[in-house]
Amino acid sequence: MPADRLGLPALDLSHALLRALWSEEKDVTDPAVRIAVANSLGLDGRRLQAIEDKPEIIAAWNDSHAEATRRGVFGTPTWVYKDMLYWGQDRLTFLDEALSED
Repeated sequence: MPADRLGLPALDLSHALLRALWSEEKDVTDPAVRIAVANSLGLDGRRLQAIEDKPEIIAAWNDSHAEATRRGVFGTPTWVYKDMLYWGQDRLTFLDEALSED
C-alpha cells in the first residue's frame, strides 16, 4: 500500500477504505473515491493515488498476492496467525481467543 511506503497511517486508511466499500457501498476501484477517503483522514489522496502505479508499489502488491495465494487465502478480510487462516469479520472472536492464549 502506498501509504505505508510514505510512513503514513496505512492501517487507518485500509480500515476507511473497507468501511467505504462494505458499509457505505462505495466503489473503491474509482480513484476519486480512494482520493476522497484518504482526504477524509487528512492525508493527501492525490499524492497517494499518483504513486499507485509505480513499479515498486505494483511489485509489493504482487508479492502480497503471491503470499496470500501460497497460504490459501481466498477472500477478504483474512488474518493469518500461526499459519491458521481466520477469514471474515465474524471470525475475529476466534482470532482474539487465539491471541489471548499466548
